[in-house]
Amino acid sequence: MDHHQELSPRAFWRQQVRYGRGALRLHRTRARAERLQRSRFYLTLLRRGFAQGARTGALVALAQLATAVGMAREALDR
Repeated sequence: MDHHQELSPRAFWRQQVRYGRGALRLHRTRARAERLQRSRFYLTLLRRGFAQGARTGALVALAQLATAVGMAREALDR
């Protein structure tokens, strides 16, 4: 089953920022402190995205940037 969502660029950005905020909250509430993923994880993610085409790679990169912005906002709000 495929999951398909029609999002405007603004809605996509806002969704990814919210994901980042939630990810940081989840990370902080875990019983044992786990590190965030290593940079190799994100490089592999980008490489695989671009392997599927420029558009997919650009969306993966944009999603990761928005997620990082969300995590930063969450950290600054606390």
